Amino acid sequence: EHVARQLARLQQLKAGTPRSSLKWRDPYALRLMALLAVIAASFLYRGDPAANFADAVRVSSAKAEAALSLDAWVRPPAYTAKPPMLLTSEAIKERLARDSDLLVPEASLLVLRLSGAEEPRLAFFDLIGAEEIKDIVPKTGQEGGAFTAQVKLDRPAEVRVYDGSSELAKWRLSVIPDVAPQVAFSGDPEEEASGALILPWKASDDYGIASVTAKLVLSDMQADGPGFASNGVFLYEPPAFPISLKKASPRSIEDRTSNDLTAHPWAGLNVD
Repeated sequence: EHVARQLARLQQLKAGTPRSSLKWRDPYALRLMALLAVIAASFLYRGDPAANFADAVRVSSAKAEAALSLDAWVRPPAYTAKPPMLLTSEAIKERLARDSDLLVPEASLLVLRLSGAEEPRLAFFDLIGAEEIKDIVPKTGQEGGAFTAQVKLDRPAEVRVYDGSSELAKWRLSVIPDVAPQVAFSGDPEEEASGALILPWKASDDYGIASVTAKLVLSDMQADGPGFASNGVFLYEPPAFPISLKKASPRSIEDRTSNDLTAHPWAGLNVD
């Protein structure tokens, strides 16, 4: 009986009319004016109204800028036997915190690769006067969308990398001059009892000696005076005089080398 009474009451319930709180939040109905403005603009603007309306209400994210990526290294000449120096490495950054200049061998190749820059540029400045060195012109290009540059270093310079007017990196590079190898006789040629020729010599090089070669040429002044009695001696190639190093790549060495040339047609003639 109780359940029947409750059901009878539920049948007599009536829902009230819907009421919105927007009239209190927007009493002047500005929301309708904004919607009408968007719809009107979509029809007044040239093109498809539906497409214009979609473009007006579409939310697009800002285009992400390409991240800058810079790699630069110095490649010393092969004869120096020195490894490449990666200028953008953490080890070089730590070294620059202690010393402002980096030492590189003369004729080293500076190589640079820069991605994400709109106006990339490589410039060189004097270490003392800070004036730009105009006659150092790097070879530039594009590789895989990246700016590339390379130049041979023959003088000290401060290298600066720019993107437009913004300086991205700089390095002060001091060039170690490459001293030419030195070789000379350390005494007069001698003759062994067997007739073999002995040449005392010495040589030096700042990066190590790879090899020493001796070349013999006929002297204009012979024992019986200038010139030769016969041109037959010129039909033969000069004799080889091989020289061996007792150790690999010495920076300085002095030695004596002996070779038996008695079987060569030039034997007994004066040579230089």
